Amino acid sequence: MKLMEMDAQTLQFPDSSFNAVLLNLILSVVPDGKKCLQEAWRVLRPSGRIAIFDKFLPDHSRLTFSRGLLGGLIRQLGTDPNRRFGEMAKIIPEAIIVIDESAMLHGQYRAILLKKPNISS
Repeated sequence: MKLMEMDAQTLQFPDSSFNAVLLNLILSVVPDGKKCLQEAWRVLRPSGRIAIFDKFLPDHSRLTFSRGLLGGLIRQLGTDPNRRFGEMAKIIPEAIIVIDESAMLHGQYRAILLKKPNISS
């Protein structure tokens, strides 16, 4: 096993390389969370799983002016608290959501488990 440093938005692995991918507090800090999720999905094998723990603006809530302003300031520190997982997940409509639970702070942190269907599914 070796440690490799690379851009999470452009992984240097072939398609279907891994049985599992862990995205722990990454989708809110990479410049393009959708691209990162799409890359994780690309390198995932059929029947593989992606475990996600991150902060998201709850899909059912609206972005208030104050939260938008605060989010803009926080983004300068390197994290975006106003990303919505539902928007990110639209790029992989075939994903099976096995778990999507509030982890803390009234749904702002979520634990999500995605499964990639079998090719024959």
